[in-house]
Amino acid sequence: MPVGVYFGLAAYSVYAYGDALIKSLGAGVNPFLIAFWTALFSMLPVVLTRPKSERLRDMFRSEAPKRLHLRGILSFVAVLCVVYSFTHIPLAEAYALLFMTPVFSTVLSVIVLKEKMTPGRWAGLALGFAAVVLVVRPGFRELQLGHITALSATVLAAIVSIILRQVSQTEKRITIIGYSVSYALVLNAVAMAGLGLQFAPTPMQMLTLAAVGTIGGFGNVLIIQAAKNAPMAWVAPTQYIQIVWAVTLGALVFAEIPGPFTLVGLLIMALSGYLCFPSGGNRSPVGGFAFLSAPRRFWRRNSTASVAGAEADAPGEKAADASEVRRQAD
Repeated sequence: MPVGVYFGLAAYSVYAYGDALIKSLGAGVNPFLIAFWTALFSMLPVVLTRPKSERLRDMFRSEAPKRLHLRGILSFVAVLCVVYSFTHIPLAEAYALLFMTPVFSTVLSVIVLKEKMTPGRWAGLALGFAAVVLVVRPGFRELQLGHITALSATVLAAIVSIILRQVSQTEKRITIIGYSVSYALVLNAVAMAGLGLQFAPTPMQMLTLAAVGTIGGFGNVLIIQAAKNAPMAWVAPTQYIQIVWAVTLGALVFAEIPGPFTLVGLLIMALSGYLCFPSGGNRSPVGGFAFLSAPRRFWRRNSTASVAGAEADAPGEKAADASEVRRQAD
C-alpha cells in the first residue's frame, strides 16, 4: 500500500478534531471570522516543518499559478460552506454529506488524471452515494441550508483535490499552502469589512481558533504528502476514517446520538470506502485481516477482464510513483 495512504489517514484524523472544535464555537460566530483566523494560524505548522530547500520567498513562486489561484478561490468558498455546516447541523450528518467528496474525487481522477477504475470500485462509489441518500433522506425530512452547503463543499473539495494532485508534483509545499492561505486571509477580511461583521474574537474564541488553525495546518502538511506519494484514487477514500471520529466526537462531546438511518448509512459508507481502494494481486489484505479481502476477490472473479487490464497497468504506475519519489529526493 502506498505510503501516501497512511498520510491521508493521519490527515483526515487530524482534520476531524479541528472540525469538532469549529462546531464547539457555535452558530453565533460568523464563518468569515472562523475562516480568517484559522487560515492565519494554519501557516504556523507549515513554516515550522518546511524543508530547508523551501524558503518564505518561495511562497508565491509557482510553476502553475493559474491552477493555484483557482485552488485558492475554490478553497475559500469550500471552507465557508464547511464551517456553516458544522455550526448548523449535527456533526454526523455534515460528515455524511462531506463523505461524497471521495466519490466526486475518484470520478474526477478518472476523467482528468486518467487513473484506473475497476467494477468493484465503481460499486463502492454507488454505495457511497446510496448511503448519503439514506442519511439525508430528501423528501422525507426538512433539509436545512447546512445540508446544502455541505453538499456544495463536497463538489468544491473534489475539484480542489484534483488540482492538488496535479500541482503537488511540481510545486513546493509552502507555495501550495501559501496561495490558499493568502486567498483565505484577503477574501475573508474583505467580506467581514464589507458586511460590517465582527473582526476580533473573544479571548476564548481566539484560543479555539488558534487550535483549529494549528491542527488544520498539520492536516494540510499531511494531505500534501499524501498527494505526493499516492494517486488521488488511493488518497480520496482515506477520508472515510472520519466516520469513526464523527460518531465518537459527536456523541461524547456534543451529545449527538446518530439515529438508526444515520448509523446504517455510515456503515455503508465505510464499506464504500473499502471498495474504493485500488487492489492489486500482490498487495496484502487491509490491516492484515484476510477476511476483509473477500469482497475484492468476489469483484475480481466477476470482472476478470477489467481487473486484468488494471493490474497490467500496475507495474507502470509503480514505476511512475518510484520516479516521482526519486525526483522529489533530488
